[in-house]
Formats: sequence, structure tokens, C-alpha cells
Amino acid sequence: MFPAPQEPPPSSGTSEAPARTSFSERLRNARLLYGIAFAAAVFPAIYIASLVRRFGVNVPLWDDWDMVPMIVDAHEGDLKFADLFAQQLEARTLIPKLLFILFTVFGRFDARDGMMFSVVVCALTAAGIFVLLRRSGISLAVATVCFVLIVLSIFSPAQEELWLLASGFPSFMPVAFILAGLLIIQSRASMLAKFVSCAALSIASTFTLAHGLLAFGLTFPMLFAWERPRRWVLWLAGWCALGAAFAVIYFWGYTKPPEVPQFAPPVPYLDYVRYALIFLGGGLVYGLRPTPDRLPLTAATAFGVVLLVLFAAAAIYVIARRNDRDFLRRSVPWLVLGLYSIGCAIPASLGRVGIGVQQALDSRYVTFSMYLTVALIGLGAMFTVEIARTASRVRLARTFGLTCAAVALVYVGLYAAGFTRSVSLLEHRSARYRLGRAGVLFSQVLDTSAAVKAYNSTRPAAAKQLADALDKLKLLDPPLIRSANLNSLPHEAADGDDATGKSDRAAPIDGKWYGVGGWAALLDKDRPADCAVIAYETPQGESVAIAISDKVQKRPEVADLLDDEDQLWSGWTAKFASRDIPAGAKLSAWAFDAEEPMLYRLPDPVPFTPVADAGKAADLREGSHGASLR
Repeated sequence: MFPAPQEPPPSSGTSEAPARTSFSERLRNARLLYGIAFAAAVFPAIYIASLVRRFGVNVPLWDDWDMVPMIVDAHEGDLKFADLFAQQLEARTLIPKLLFILFTVFGRFDARDGMMFSVVVCALTAAGIFVLLRRSGISLAVATVCFVLIVLSIFSPAQEELWLLASGFPSFMPVAFILAGLLIIQSRASMLAKFVSCAALSIASTFTLAHGLLAFGLTFPMLFAWERPRRWVLWLAGWCALGAAFAVIYFWGYTKPPEVPQFAPPVPYLDYVRYALIFLGGGLVYGLRPTPDRLPLTAATAFGVVLLVLFAAAAIYVIARRNDRDFLRRSVPWLVLGLYSIGCAIPASLGRVGIGVQQALDSRYVTFSMYLTVALIGLGAMFTVEIARTASRVRLARTFGLTCAAVALVYVGLYAAGFTRSVSLLEHRSARYRLGRAGVLFSQVLDTSAAVKAYNSTRPAAAKQLADALDKLKLLDPPLIRSANLNSLPHEAADGDDATGKSDRAAPIDGKWYGVGGWAALLDKDRPADCAVIAYETPQGESVAIAISDKVQKRPEVADLLDDEDQLWSGWTAKFASRDIPAGAKLSAWAFDAEEPMLYRLPDPVPFTPVADAGKAADLREGSHGASLR
């Protein structure tokens, strides 16, 4: 696939030995560079996979629930094509629905399968990028440096929202389809093979995500930028007809989902421009987000402008050399990757600007915007080499190369600044999702709608029913909890070996509700408990659950106490109704590990004093015990 180094012909006399030595050295250097390139792809992929394994939560989340009815119907033999073709919000997600069903073929639903599939798709995309680099006319050494920078982007933890979402993998797929199409049209395959392959990839992209239709414009037609085969007009006309046909199929019976914001709302035109710029530059300001919002928005806008200006300059340079077909063949695919990001930014701004321009900073958009940066990395390397090939422009080539190196260093600095924060966001998101999973597991016996709505699904009632359907098919692991009697579950004391924690005094919120807080850590798992369970003790020695925690809290003092930064989000709060507590009953708090599942009783019963009226509740709420809950 890649050009192998060629051994020079042997010369006469004593020059033959040095020639062989030179070839051997070049071969070793090539192997070293290939090894570096391979490591550049493997290490980030392994690291992200380890983060997914560590922070991923095995439960349907948010959009994942839209896939559950198809999974249930498939296992019950009631699946219809109309269900697969039906809209999922704004998209026709036929391919992801089929993959979700495939993930459960072995009799289980594990959300982490979808997360790991995202890593696989990114690995394939990285492999395609490396092939594209090797076809770009640059040296292996330069290609390796560029590949390292690009792989860091592809596997960036800044995409933390999608890494921990089973239904996040479709967002990584369209660019992989487009890249595969670009590599095919660069190859020596026949026109028919290129047409058919690009058609299959474009159709798959169209029925993967809302902007997948971009593939029809960014794959096969790009071939004609550098090649004019016989009857090329007919080939192009046939492609346009095919794209139009599938656009009609895609929008057949299309309706605007009520929960989706208005498309192209009446807002100032400048807001559309700012949204698109922030969308394109947002991935470079992840390290700035802890500061006031104005700085990241301004910085993202500035970076968006810089990226667009550089891309426009690169496009002008390519157009200026339009008579050099070999140069076009090597450079146009990189322009396509940049156009892909721009093509994602425009519909996003039209469809989401009504929410506010700050929404363009969402981490899931990094997956689409980063390919503008990837394109500039590839084009910058190509242009440096092209300029250097002209002897009269050695100084210009050196200046251009140093400029590219300086820009690359700035990029690495921005990447490093956002790296630590991205991982901390993954940790926080994981703690919230674990609480959401606990809400789903206890949803059949307790009112856990607050936790589910906050951290798992905007429709808790629907999630409860769908989880029940999955559980009855024995697809959920662990299964749903069907009894409020905690004695029916594996349990033991939180003795500081496997788990530990603390609960505060239950303080009245009003005359009917009480709040309690504390912290719970699973020491053997190096992470916080999924949730805390509040229960009362019966005279028969049973512990009956009445509520689970509804929020996770940051507890740096606990992380210091345990000397474990992974316990930073071990804090919890819970709320329960006074009517659920039998007179004279004692309360207890339990740390819950959903993966086992296992309950760990926290030390000492929860101090609890029923309050007869709201006036006394107000007095207690002003006391010192209530302060510990804030």
C-alpha cells in the first residue's frame, strides 16, 4: 500500500559497501518512523478505551433510550422496517439502529459496547488519515509528525460527552465514510467501482446521522477536480440523480420533532455567524472554560476566524495550481475534510442558534469541527514540501516551515491545556451517570424520577417502562431491583475495607420533606458509590428503602482524607418524605455498587427527629445540622 524504499543500483569499486550501508540505515529509519506512527495511533486509542472502560456506565442514557424499542421488538420478533426507517429527532438513523440490535445479539445490552465501537471507528479513521498522508507527497518523517498531531485530535478527551454515550458512535461515522470514499477515488480502481463504492458509503452516511447527506457532495464528485475520464458528464449526472433520489427518500414523510428548536429562527444575522465560528473554534478553547463564559466565547470566535482564514488561503493556493492535476489529486481530499467541518457548522448554526451561541461550545461538536484543523495540518505539510522543492524559494520554504512548526506548538499547548479538564469532566459526567443508573435500577420500587430526569433521561416514566421491557428480556446487567427490602440484596457493612462513607443528620426541608447528605466511596473500585440508599429499620430487622440520593457533590476534603483523587465526586444528597417513615423507626444510609450489585451500610444510623409542624422545621433548618447539607 505504501511505497517501499528502493535500493540504489550498486556502483563499481569501493563505493558499493557504503551504498548498501546507506540503504540499510534508510530501511531502519523507515521502520522506526512506521513504529512511531503506529504507536501514535495505538497509545491514544488505548488511553481513550481505558477511560471509556473506567468511566463508562452500563445503562441506556439520553438518546440511547430511543434505540430500546427497536431492540425489544427485534428480540420479540416484531421488528418492522418502518421502525428502522422512522425519524430519531432530525435524523434517519437506520444504520445505528441495526448496530444497536447487533450489539445485543449475544443476549445482553451493554452500553459500553457502543462506546467502544466509537473508539474502533476513530481507529479506522486514523488509519485512513495515515494512508492519505502517505499519498500526499510528503516524506515519512513529516507524515509521522502530522499523524501524531492528527491522532491526538481524533482521540481527544474533549469529546467527553460522546465518549460516554452508547449512541455517540454515529457522530464518528460520517467522516469515516467520507474519508473511505476519498481514498477510493484516489485509487486506480475503475470508474464503475469508484461510483458504486462511493454510492454505498454515501447512502450509509445518509442513514447514520442528520448531516450524512454531505457525503454525496464530498466523495465521488471530488474526483472530477483532477480527472476528466470519458463520459465524465454522464457519470456526474448519474451521481446527481442518485443523490437527489436518496434526498427525496430521506425527507419522505419528514416532520419537525416538537422538542427540536426552530430552524433558522428570527435572530440577528451576526448570531448565526458567531455560532458557526464558535462551533469551528470551540475545540481549541477547552482549557479556558473554567474562566468566565465571555473569554471562551471570544477566544472560540477568534480561533474560528483564524481557522477559516487559513483554510480560505489554502483553498486559494490550491485553485491557483488547478492545472497541476497531481497536486490537485493530493490536496483536494484535505480540502474536503475542512469542508466537512464547515458543512457541519452551517446547519448546526441554523438549527441551534435559537438556544444561544454558547451552545456551540458543547463537547459533542468537537467531533465535527476538529477536521478543519486536521485539514490544515495536512495542507500545511504539503505546502511546505511543495515550496521547498523550488530551489529559488528555500528561504520562503524555511520561513513557511518554521511558521507551521510554531502554529503546531500553539496547537499542542492548547490541546494540553484542555486535556486535564476534559478528563475531569469525564469523571464528573461518570459520577452523574452512575447516579442515573441507580435511579433506573430502583425505578420499579421507588420514585427515582428526580435522579433519572437529572442524569439519565428527560422522560423518566418512559425510561422506567423501557427498562422494565429490557429486564424482562434478561438484557439488562445487572437486572432491575424488584424489592425495597434491602436484605434481599447482597449487603455488608462499610468497614473501610471495600467501602466507606458518612451520613449527616436528616434535616427538615419543610413540614413534609427531609434532606440528608454525606459521602460514600467504593475503595476497592477506586471510585464513588453509584448512589446512597436511605432506608428505615423494621422491628424484624429488615431495612426498607425509601429513597436514593438525587445529586452528586464535589468533596475535595474526602479525596484528601482518602488520598484518592478518584473520590472527588463522592458526595451525595437525598430527600425523603416524612410520611414514609413509621413512627419511631431508625434510618440508615447505604452505599450502592450497581455493578455487583452490592450494598454497604454506612457507619451509624442516620440521626433523625420527626418534626410535627412547619414552624419547628424552620427552627431546625436554621440550626447547625442543616448547614452541613449546603
